Amino acid sequence: MSTMSSIAAGERGSRRRSAALASLAGLALTSAGVLLHAPSAEAAAKPQTAHQVQGKQLKAGQSARLSGDALFGFDSATLKPQARAQLRQLERALKLAVSVSCDGYADFGGNADHELALSSHRAAVVCAQLAHQIPGLATTAVGFGGTHPVVTAGTPAHRAANRRVVITVTKAAPAAPKAPRLDSIVAGNGRVTVTFTPRGVVAPGTRFEVSTDGGTHWRAVPARQHGPGTHRVVVTGLHNHHAYRIVLRARSGAGTGQHTRVHTVTPQPPVTHPAPTPPAPPTQPTPPTPTPPAPTQPAPTVPGAPQLGEAGSTYDADGTAAVVAWFGQPADVTGVTGYQYTLDGGETWASLPLVDDCTIGTDWCEALIPVDPDATYTLEIRAVTATTNGLPSESATVVVPSALPAAPTLDRANVDPATGAVTIGFTDNYGGAPVQNYQYSTDGGETWQDLGSYDWDFGNGDEVALNPFVLAPGSYSVLLRSVNGYGTGVSEALVVTVPVTGNTPGAVAYNAAGLVENGSGTGTDLYLTFGAPSDDGGSPITGYQYQALPYGAELDPNGWQDFPVTGSGPYTVQVPFDPNLGGSLFVRAVNAVGPSSAAVGTNMPPQV
Repeated sequence: MSTMSSIAAGERGSRRRSAALASLAGLALTSAGVLLHAPSAEAAAKPQTAHQVQGKQLKAGQSARLSGDALFGFDSATLKPQARAQLRQLERALKLAVSVSCDGYADFGGNADHELALSSHRAAVVCAQLAHQIPGLATTAVGFGGTHPVVTAGTPAHRAANRRVVITVTKAAPAAPKAPRLDSIVAGNGRVTVTFTPRGVVAPGTRFEVSTDGGTHWRAVPARQHGPGTHRVVVTGLHNHHAYRIVLRARSGAGTGQHTRVHTVTPQPPVTHPAPTPPAPPTQPTPPTPTPPAPTQPAPTVPGAPQLGEAGSTYDADGTAAVVAWFGQPADVTGVTGYQYTLDGGETWASLPLVDDCTIGTDWCEALIPVDPDATYTLEIRAVTATTNGLPSESATVVVPSALPAAPTLDRANVDPATGAVTIGFTDNYGGAPVQNYQYSTDGGETWQDLGSYDWDFGNGDEVALNPFVLAPGSYSVLLRSVNGYGTGVSEALVVTVPVTGNTPGAVAYNAAGLVENGSGTGTDLYLTFGAPSDDGGSPITGYQYQALPYGAELDPNGWQDFPVTGSGPYTVQVPFDPNLGGSLFVRAVNAVGPSSAAVGTNMPPQV
């Protein structure tokens, strides 16, 4: 029996009736068995898929829909390994979110108790993972069981879309953070301590940056909570007796906020006072007093090496490349004030920008270091104290790929033989800066068209274009490319064959024929007016052809010429007429199978 089945079985006794009523009424069931009204956020919002929100920032009231089958195994509330990567992608769209709700849904048709428990548990797991990824994010999880289906018919496989988790932003920060309020700036020995109060709503993941030259150059600094609503940053590595122009600003996923006013401070070394002068010795000789040895100062403690865990690369929604690293702090953090990093094998070190408020002593921390794309870096991390630098961690080589988007993989092409409509399925390989659009080509890359909307295909496990493109029968070299602000990534070609179906069309519909004065008034033309055939042979008409001959001449199999038409007809073919020779004019229709076997025409004898 699965974990969720065991849970449902344990609850089925005393809570069966309450859970069934809750599932039917669309209510949430608390652990105490109390029924709470829980309207679905999906009814008010129009959820987008995780891929549709890529490169966007969700605002309050907007939602993202995740497939339950992609996140969890059958009848399970344990996240699949690949689900965490999908939630990492979603995290980029939640940089403005202060609080979210996770609404879990199940498919109908099973036991109502079990569906409600499973959807509630899955919603709670997704919310817990998002709260872990985005420190400070407030979450609320609600399960609705099978009471809000989006597909109401078919087999359970056809109703896969019912198994889903919808994440809705219930509160979001402003578009950009406001300038912090400076409470105090204190100069120390080679350092400056800044105490400040953030203004307005602070989005999770907001970072604070300081400039020591009035705003020309900036660096991220870890901000520690100092008191109710206040924070403190310590700027180290400064020169004593040198005046610094300190300004502070906040930066969130929405952009960089305004900075504070400039305050000039000068670090100073500690003031040393001379030892007091001892009293004069007595006039009477006294035995010499042994001088005690001067107290020895303990050697500064050198922090141990941090434990460097995972290290890799990523791109923000705005296309900024970064090295991302997770590291464990040293076992002894006595005196540790912060961390530094190097990307060049230890030649230069800088303050390590942390993603969240990583307090000294926390087991693991995450850092996000802005870098240039398309380069390889050697990362090391060390702890620092006020007087010494710690031992460096083991090094990790991080390859930051080009900002160009990764080429998608064309998985399949479904062709409707009757219409020539082609629907493609593809895999987004997530490389480079976020993809802004997809384009396809059917001529080997000579010309490109926007793919339009696409969505996750639960049955095939890839993306599928929602707007098929129509091709005439034949063989095509189809390409797909991803597009962002840096360029494109082109897939391998996929050969798509649209088969020929049906028969040749019937004869065109004869309307009229005769002689008419030509447009210049210098002679006579022979004309034939016709309409589309009543039978297109089961394949759409692709064009018309005509043949003009001397009167009485036989049709030439190679003498047909294309006659372009627009609209729905009737159409008129008009050719010069020689009254001495007479003339004949014939027309036939063409589809993908070929030309009609019967030609419709007119014969006009000589007029002299």
